[in-house]
Amino acid sequence: MTPWALVLAACVGCGLLSGFLAGLLGIGGGLIVVPAMLVLLPLALDGTSGLQQMAVATSLAAMIPTTVAALLTQYRRGSVDLPWLRRLAPGACGGALAGALLMPHLDARAVAAFFLAYAAYFSLRLLLAARGCALSAPWNRWPSTPVAAAIGALSVLAGVGGAVFTVPYLEGQQVRMTHAVGTSSGVALALSMVAVASFASAPSGAAALVCWPAALAVGTAAVCTAPLGVRLAHRWPTARLKRAFAWLLMFAATASLGKLLGA
Repeated sequence: MTPWALVLAACVGCGLLSGFLAGLLGIGGGLIVVPAMLVLLPLALDGTSGLQQMAVATSLAAMIPTTVAALLTQYRRGSVDLPWLRRLAPGACGGALAGALLMPHLDARAVAAFFLAYAAYFSLRLLLAARGCALSAPWNRWPSTPVAAAIGALSVLAGVGGAVFTVPYLEGQQVRMTHAVGTSSGVALALSMVAVASFASAPSGAAALVCWPAALAVGTAAVCTAPLGVRLAHRWPTARLKRAFAWLLMFAATASLGKLLGA
C-alpha cells in the first residue's frame, strides 16, 4: 500500500473511535484525532513544518461532520438544552476566531501546561461529583458570555472540540449530564466551523492549514459511530457517564504531561 493509502485507512479507524466517543461523552476529536494526526501526517506529507497547527486544524475540520451527527441524534432524543446553546455558541465562535489567530504566536508548552492543570482538576471534580461530593468552581458564577469566549479560544488552542470545557461548566450549572453532552456538541459544531474557516483562509504556505483528505476520512467514519455513542450514553447512569468523562480527562492530562516532558 502507498503511504497515503495507509494513512487514510488509519484515519478511518481513528474516525470510528472518535465518533463513538463524541456521541458518548461529547469528546474524542481533539483527544484522539490530534495525536493520531501528529503520527500519520508526516508519513504522507513532504516536510512537517507547522505539524502541530496542521494536526489541530485537521482535527477541527473532521469534527464538523462528527458533531453534526452527534447533535442531530441528541436533538431527536431531546438532549440539547437550547437556551444554554444559544447563550454559549456566539461567544464560543468569537473565542474560536481569536484562538485561531493567536495559535501561531503562542508557545505550545504553555498551552499544554494549562491544559494539564485544567484536565487534572476537572477529572478529580467529576470523579468526586459521581460520588456525591463536589469541589467548588467559582467560574460557574461568571457571566456565560466570557466563559463561552474562553471555551472557544481554549478549545482551538488545545486542539479539542469544546466539550472538554463545555461539559464540566454545564455540569457545574446543574445541567443533566446527557444534556450537557448534547449541548456541547452544538457548541463544538459552531466553534469548529469558525476555526476551520479561519484556517482554510490562511495564506498559501501558512502552517495552520487543513489536510482535507485526512479530515474527510476521519469525519466520514465518525458519522457512522457517533449515533451509537449517543445511544449508549442514554443507557448509562449519570454517575457512570461522569466517571467515564473524568477518566478521559485524566488521559488528556497524561498526554499533556507527556508533551511537556518531551518538549
